[in-house]
Amino acid sequence: MMTCVTDYSVITSKKIVEGKDTQDTTQVVVDYYVQPEKPEDLDVLVILDTSCSMRDHFENGSTGLDILRDDIEALTYDYQMGLINSA
Repeated sequence: MMTCVTDYSVITSKKIVEGKDTQDTTQVVVDYYVQPEKPEDLDVLVILDTSCSMRDHFENGSTGLDILRDDIEALTYDYQMGLINSA
C-alpha cells in the first residue's frame, strides 16, 4: 500500500549580519530562446510529476498545459503532445 507522506524536510539557516537576523535569498533566473522562424511542425513531451508533493498542484499543471497549447497554436497547428507521468 502506498501512502503520501513527506520523507524529507527542508531546514533553512539564518545569517547574522550586523547583529540582525536575515534570511538567505534566492535569485530566480529565467532564460528563453527566440526562434528565428516559426516551426512548421512541433513535437512536445510533457513529464507530469505525480508524486505526493505535487498532489495539491495538479490544477496549476492543467492551467499551464492550456497556456502551453495556446502558445503552440499561435505558432503552428501541426503539433503533437505526449504526456508521461513520473512519481
